[in-house]
Amino acid sequence: MIFVYKKEGSGKGKRQWRWSVPLAIIISALTIWLSFRGIKLNQLKQALRGVNFFWVLIAMGNSLFTVYALGWRWRQLLNQRASLSYGTLFRLNILAQYANILAPARMGELLRMYLTSKEAKAESGFILGTIAAEKILDVVVFVAGWFFLTSYFAWQRALSLPFSLIMGTFGLMVLLILFVLKPSFVLRTIDKLLFFLPEKWRKPIIDFIKSGLIAFAYFKNPARTSLVLLLTLFLLFSQALTNYLVFLAFDLKLSFVAAVLIILAIQLGSVPPSAPGKIGIFEYVVILALTLFSVPREQALSYALILHLVAYLPKIILGGLYTARLPLDSLIKKR
Repeated sequence: MIFVYKKEGSGKGKRQWRWSVPLAIIISALTIWLSFRGIKLNQLKQALRGVNFFWVLIAMGNSLFTVYALGWRWRQLLNQRASLSYGTLFRLNILAQYANILAPARMGELLRMYLTSKEAKAESGFILGTIAAEKILDVVVFVAGWFFLTSYFAWQRALSLPFSLIMGTFGLMVLLILFVLKPSFVLRTIDKLLFFLPEKWRKPIIDFIKSGLIAFAYFKNPARTSLVLLLTLFLLFSQALTNYLVFLAFDLKLSFVAAVLIILAIQLGSVPPSAPGKIGIFEYVVILALTLFSVPREQALSYALILHLVAYLPKIILGGLYTARLPLDSLIKKR
């Protein structure tokens, strides 16, 4: 299906690949240099030696629990057309995050769409619609979190919310309202925008989008909308708890607010392209977040390295195991 590698590609796609890969390498190399600049290696080693690995293991367990909890929210959205066990949803989310760690351009979400539609025997467009709904909810809570932290730190002007981020979120909210309340208007508009395509191409695209918009009908019910919003907030709390547990591993006397700030900083740092696993940029944004709390750079870097290990290693191990169990035709369409 969509995961077949094609040597022949559009000129635009090739141009994007040409600039995105070098840019990712440059950004990762720059952030690695910035992360280690001025670091005293003896103090870094000392900070790493003092880590309490009991809390590191607990943090790893909570990181995996957060992935499992993602299935609680996703199942609410999927239940309109598909019924999958929480164990299956956990596996699919692990595979998606594993692919996102190793591959560029958020390929994991496309993999999740394809594998889920195959296992649940549901339309790919509908599955993609549920994933899009998840991402919109995440962005809304992300921006709300930044608003909270901006107010929290306003007295020292430590944080600011970019105007473009506010406007982008406002645009997403407008789209969400249109998707929920005016799906026919959205379809008519897209149909008009695709006027230049022949009918045999335009109709499958419209049908795909139509099946995706079905996922947004979930939000017509206020009670169900409140439920997924609460689950989204819980997911943010669970992610922040992982950070807080690593605070305990380093005996850092920081509040839970600092743990939330690190999550928001990591999410912001995931926007630009970087090397697989967000090497470099992950460490740098964590260091920047911890400088707001006067954490020494050596300790901040050692914390960032351990947190990176906590967040990624279990998913890489499980993702590799799950990938090895996938049948080849799940990833590659036979020609």
